[in-house]
Amino acid sequence: MLMQSCHLAGQTYVVYQRAINSGDAFYDNACYRFYLVRLLNSLRQCHIRLHAYCLLANEITLLLTPDTPFAISSLLRSVNSQYRRYYQQRFERDIDVWAGSKKYSLIQGHALVVDCQKYIERLPLDRGIEQHPGAHAWSSYCANAFGIRYSHITRHSGLEAFLGIPDQPFLAYRDFIARPFSKAYLDYLSNRLQSGQPPAIHRQKLVRPVAAKTRHSL
Repeated sequence: MLMQSCHLAGQTYVVYQRAINSGDAFYDNACYRFYLVRLLNSLRQCHIRLHAYCLLANEITLLLTPDTPFAISSLLRSVNSQYRRYYQQRFERDIDVWAGSKKYSLIQGHALVVDCQKYIERLPLDRGIEQHPGAHAWSSYCANAFGIRYSHITRHSGLEAFLGIPDQPFLAYRDFIARPFSKAYLDYLSNRLQSGQPPAIHRQKLVRPVAAKTRHSL
């Protein structure tokens, strides 16, 4: 009998998965599309609210809130098993590429949630994969940065607070994503989230950028 990880219902987590094989787990766009469609279509059934995501060739990073203690385990087990069958049939290799350990980091506080969302949506930039976050088709950036009401993406209350800026809130969000973290803070978040440790609450008040004073945004 498989053991399921238990999480706090109603609390927000960053989930990090890294592929176990040395090659790309997502070989091409068809692989990305297969996984993402199964992920998004499983959210309601598994009682998960997804706030942000980024799929890279060998990594998956999600910001989500489970509504039941075993929701995250159910989601990953379902989607990963479907992808294993797809991978086996397409490439004739019986490898469960996402069978490695998953890392779960509890994220507490609105400011930290928004920072983690920024971390996730900046991954293609910070890894040198793209020069613009919207150029990466396999992330939540466009849904969150342009106010698109996407049925599979649920805005976190922390993001709702961020978007409480009266003047051009989504421009302010794009400006926020455009400004990189300091190297020290980026390294800190990466180390914590990829090892399944909760980042410390580093500030008490959410710092909101003023869009009207910013000339360049993503």
